Amino acid sequence: MCTAHRVAGRHRTSAGTIANTAYLLDLRRFAAPARAAGVKHYGECPVWGELHEEKEIIVTLPEVIEAGKGNRLFLELGATLHYDVYDFSADSAENWQSESLLHVTLMFNGSEVDAQEDFNVITLAYPFALRPSSNQQDVLNLINKIIAKFNAVATYQGQDFSVATAQSDWDLCNDFLLKEWGEEPGSKSLRIMIEENYA
Repeated sequence: MCTAHRVAGRHRTSAGTIANTAYLLDLRRFAAPARAAGVKHYGECPVWGELHEEKEIIVTLPEVIEAGKGNRLFLELGATLHYDVYDFSADSAENWQSESLLHVTLMFNGSEVDAQEDFNVITLAYPFALRPSSNQQDVLNLINKIIAKFNAVATYQGQDFSVATAQSDWDLCNDFLLKEWGEEPGSKSLRIMIEENYA
């Protein structure tokens, strides 16, 4: 079933970690002109899950991966290391969209760790509402490559991950956003709605 997380952005504050500024843009500067142009204020009826901000895939590794090997594998896949956080960048982005295709969180035995530490679980977060739907198949194929690269298994919403199953669910989310709100993933007005939900 199509669901989403109550997450507007991934803001890390631990020592040596930085916020993903592309994902945490301050859209309040868009809100006033939008209201002046007649865009409806959605803050009075926020249901966070219904805006589908983020989709999460859990990748479980068969063994603990040492930090150095993990770094090599992520770089071979096209990731970028920002201090202690890996990220897969989009080729282009409007200034209200996420500049990232996938945010990466590393875990070791249930605790979040930095890129300089060993890990045995990878959490991949796709900023669904902040990227156009034309990116979805590319992201799902990238996730498949990550799973294969680490010889891992993955779950989405508690079920075994597959591109077809995830895309089917994401299409339900695309359909919901279009029919319920008249919006599509990656639009400026959808980003404003998300921002106002958290105001």
